[in-house]
Amino acid sequence: MMENNAVSQLNSGLGRRMSFIDLVKEYVIVIPVIQRDYVQGRQTEKIAEIRKNFVSDLISFIGDENKKSHDLDAIYGSVQSGQFVPLDGQQRLTTLFLLHLYVAGMNDGNSFLTLKYILCGRFSYMTRHSSAMFCEKLIDNNVFEEYKNRKDENQNLSDVIRNQGWFYDVWQQDPTVAGMLVRASERVVEYQLSLLIQGCLLTHLSQ
Repeated sequence: MMENNAVSQLNSGLGRRMSFIDLVKEYVIVIPVIQRDYVQGRQTEKIAEIRKNFVSDLISFIGDENKKSHDLDAIYGSVQSGQFVPLDGQQRLTTLFLLHLYVAGMNDGNSFLTLKYILCGRFSYMTRHSSAMFCEKLIDNNVFEEYKNRKDENQNLSDVIRNQGWFYDVWQQDPTVAGMLVRASERVVEYQLSLLIQGCLLTHLSQ
């Protein structure tokens, strides 16, 4: 993530090592219609283990001061009129998108505004209109402030999102939106993410 999460991009046969933020600053990321829905949010034992291992890998890496970057395997795609269209790796891109929003939003309003400026109009799903709208609303609205100030400690982030005036209940039938909400409901790594990822995220956003 940031300097600690290198994203490899394939363009004209030449691989480039880039962070998620570097990629989204240079190109508009568009998940094409041919791609499957966001499956890392599925509620199965196998997928839950993938989610856990992915974040645990990031946490263990960020905790090692001797490492400067972290490869998440190659992400292949094409560049078309300033858009990066991934053919492989969209699951990782989506997870990084969600983690960046979470860390910035849980830090403070200024961090979220900085990330919002970077991401606005730069990350979208074309698989379904509801997926695209949901990503747009997550970028436009800092739901994390309400989450941090919630009175009910049993309320998770996905509950807060569902209660937003801009959220349509029908969106929960969209597998990608449903998967993102599952991601947002997991608390097991919240504290570790806030401590370990926050520093490198904020440093990179200010560059």
